[in-house]
Amino acid sequence: MKQNYEELFRRLSKVRAPLGLHQSVIARIDEARLRIMRIKFALFSAFGFASGVALFALVSSTSAKMLESGFIDYASLLFSDSGAVLSYWREFSVTLVESLPLLGLTLILLALLTMLQTFRLAAKNSGAFFTHQFI
Repeated sequence: MKQNYEELFRRLSKVRAPLGLHQSVIARIDEARLRIMRIKFALFSAFGFASGVALFALVSSTSAKMLESGFIDYASLLFSDSGAVLSYWREFSVTLVESLPLLGLTLILLALLTMLQTFRLAAKNSGAFFTHQFI
């Protein structure tokens, strides 16, 4: 069976590709890559900007919650009355952690990491957007 196929392919005439076909295919692939990289750059930049705006809103909200919960007042005791803090350090640390707005701090960290990651990915794709070169 294998010999039949070999014999068949030997008898077929070899067809040559038209001149310039290879170059046009490569050029088309490069255009598609460039378009994809431009789209990625625009999306990552927009998403990074949005997470930066969210970061400012989260910082202001969390700082207001810190003032409401009394965390700033408890933290200032560390510097004003350190003797009392050292003698009741267990109760003080529980009170300090209890008044800390953990959800706000977690969201700030998440927005910061998202912003940094999207700006990194946007910088990776910026080569196609500004210099027409692939990274």
